[in-house]
Amino acid sequence: MTKINFKAVLVPAVFALAFASFSPALAETDLSERGKKPEQARQEQKSTLTSCTRISAEAGNVQKTVSERRDRVVNNRTEKKQEIKTRHEERKDKVGERIDAAKANTDERLEKLSELAQTEEQRAAVEAFTTSMSAAREKRRSAVEAAMDVFRTGLEALQNTRKTTAEAAAAAFRTTVTTALEKAKSDCQLGALSAAEVKSALVASLRAAKAELDSQRIALDTKSNVEELVKTRNDAVRAAHSEFKATLQSEIAKLKAAFATLTDDSNAE
Repeated sequence: MTKINFKAVLVPAVFALAFASFSPALAETDLSERGKKPEQARQEQKSTLTSCTRISAEAGNVQKTVSERRDRVVNNRTEKKQEIKTRHEERKDKVGERIDAAKANTDERLEKLSELAQTEEQRAAVEAFTTSMSAAREKRRSAVEAAMDVFRTGLEALQNTRKTTAEAAAAAFRTTVTTALEKAKSDCQLGALSAAEVKSALVASLRAAKAELDSQRIALDTKSNVEELVKTRNDAVRAAHSEFKATLQSEIAKLKAAFATLTDDSNAE
């Protein structure tokens, strides 16, 4: 009787069974490939290679676009900050010019009034008016400048917070985009997915990254905060002007009382 080598027979059979059981896709692919014509296979390979090359080129364009957009944002942010600073200084200068013009007008009138003063009481009244209004003007100027400085400080704080948050969101976006692009290149080179599947996955990842960035941008809206700062500044400026006006009216009343005799004498003549 012939002796059968079971080891020599079973081992190849087990491997064959294993591949047949756990790699049906591989077996089907092999059969499918056998049925393809050489020319068709070459065309598909060429098409895949072309698509992968195109994806790599598009990936480079996306990275370039993201980088250029980041540079524009940084430049715009710098220009905007300088523009706000310039407007603040111009506004502050205009307020100072108006206050100085009002002071010059008041001083001119007081000088004429001093020439009309005939008694020590009247001259003392003019001097008291001048002293009181000088202090009132300085108080108003200080209050207005303080309100404007508080506004500017608050605005800069908002800008810095927004900048930090925006940069973090932009960095996360760039990381996500880079990861998606590298994965697309890798998948294309490995050939596990078709070029169409690779591109579809890449587009989905980029859209998701863009949606997340847009949501972060909406959260960065500081319009209401800026409006609150503007209101606080304007209220403080109006309060300073109101207080100055009240002081002016009070001092004018005192001045009129001191010159009442002069007025009566003039009317009598």
